[in-house]
Amino acid sequence: MIPREVLERFGVEAGSVTVHRLGHGHIHDTYLVGGLAAPLVIQRISEIAFPEPDRLARNLERVTEALKESHARGRYPLEWPVPIPDDRGNTLVRAAGAAWRATRFIEGTYAIEQVDTPQRARRGARAFGQFCAALVPLDPTHIVELIPDFHDLERRLARLEQAVTDDTEGRVADAVAEIDFCRQQRFLIEPVRAAAEQVPRRVCHNDTKINNLLFDSDDHLPRAVVDLDTCMPGRWMHDFGDIVRTFCSPEAEDSTRLDRVRVRDDVFAAVSAGFVEPLSRHLTADERESLWLGACGIGLVIAVRFLTDHLEGDPYFGAAREGHNLDRARNQLALHRDLTARENELRPHLAG
Repeated sequence: MIPREVLERFGVEAGSVTVHRLGHGHIHDTYLVGGLAAPLVIQRISEIAFPEPDRLARNLERVTEALKESHARGRYPLEWPVPIPDDRGNTLVRAAGAAWRATRFIEGTYAIEQVDTPQRARRGARAFGQFCAALVPLDPTHIVELIPDFHDLERRLARLEQAVTDDTEGRVADAVAEIDFCRQQRFLIEPVRAAAEQVPRRVCHNDTKINNLLFDSDDHLPRAVVDLDTCMPGRWMHDFGDIVRTFCSPEAEDSTRLDRVRVRDDVFAAVSAGFVEPLSRHLTADERESLWLGACGIGLVIAVRFLTDHLEGDPYFGAAREGHNLDRARNQLALHRDLTARENELRPHLAG
C-alpha cells in the first residue's frame, strides 16, 4: 500500500481516504486514492524498469506540456494524465525507499483488455494516431531515451541468447521450441532496421496497447491515452505494431488457447485506417511503407522479451502464475506466425 508519508507529501490525510489497487499493469504498483474532491492515482515507480525516475519525471512533464499546447490549439481532442506536484513542487517524490508520483484520476472511464468490434478498433487506433500527431511539434532531442534501443530486435535476441546460456532458473529445457523459433526469425533484423533508418525519429508512445487507452463510460468513445512512461524518441512503425498485436487478436496476450490466437482481418483493416487518418498530413511515404514491418517486428520483439523474462525468473513483467511469461511468449509467437503467414491478405489494408 501507500506509506503515510507519501500521501502527506501529496497533501492527502491518510485516515480520510480510501486506497485500492488499480489496473493490470506489469511494471509499476498503481493505486487509486478516493475520498477526495478530485481522486488521485499514485504509483510506486519500478526502478528495475526505470532506473532513472528523475529523468522519467522530466520526460513526462515535457510530453504532457506538449499535449496541453496541442489541445489548446484545437489539435488534440483527448485528455491525458496530468502530473500532480507534491508540497514542494516536485512531480517525483522519494520516500519510504522508493520513487512515487501522482496524477489526476480521469473519472468516468474504463479500460479494456480485448477489442470487441472493428468500430472500437478504428476509434482506438485513431486515438493513438491523434496522440502521435499531437507530439509532432516536440523535438525528439528534448526527450531522454530512457530505455535505449527499446524496440531493437537484434538487441532483444542477444539478451535472449544470454538468458539461454545462463539458464539461471533451469527453465530452458521447457522452452526449446520457442527459443529455436525466435532464432529462426533473425532474418527480420535487417529489413526492420533498414525501415527504421529510412524514417524520421518522432516522439512516440512506444507502448500503444489497448489497455493504455481509456474509454468514456457513457458514450464509449476514447477519452485518454495513458501510461506515458515509454514516451521517447522512436518510430511510428513501432507504435502501429503494438496496436496490431494488442487489438487484432480475439484472445488476451496471456491466453493459452493458442488455436484461437489470430489476426482478425476486419480489425486489422480498421486499425490500419484509424491510425493513419490523423497522421496523414505528417506521414512520409517511407513511414507508411514501414508500418507493415512495424507490425511484424513488434510482435516478435514482445514475444522475445516475454520469453527472456521467463528464463530470467520474471524480474521485469512479473508473473501471476507459474510459466506466465512463457504462456505470454507462446501467445505472441502464435500471433506473429499468423500475421506473417498472411502478408498477401493483410498488407493491402495499409495501402489506403
